[in-house]
Amino acid sequence: MDSIEAGQRVKIPVHLLTAPFPDQIVAMIRFDGKNVSGILDRDEVIDVSGQSGFVRAEIIAIKADTVTLAVPKGLSAGTFSRNGRAVLPLAWARENLVLDSAP
Repeated sequence: MDSIEAGQRVKIPVHLLTAPFPDQIVAMIRFDGKNVSGILDRDEVIDVSGQSGFVRAEIIAIKADTVTLAVPKGLSAGTFSRNGRAVLPLAWARENLVLDSAP
């Protein structure tokens, strides 16, 4: 994404892994040399293709070199985010986030 602005709805690309229960899935991203993940309901992951998919989010704020996103409740309990928000490197966001054109 060339232009990142607060209020935009975006899709976060995730790698998908098996979760403990059949209606759940583990969503993982890699940035700054580490993997971070959270457990989601399967219906919170869209555009699934094999072990890849996307999670919808909204950009809340942009600061110097980070972007803060509101993420699904399911990610709140994982290592991805503890409060329904995820802070990611701005450079990673520019290279990986996809504008969500869904209404």
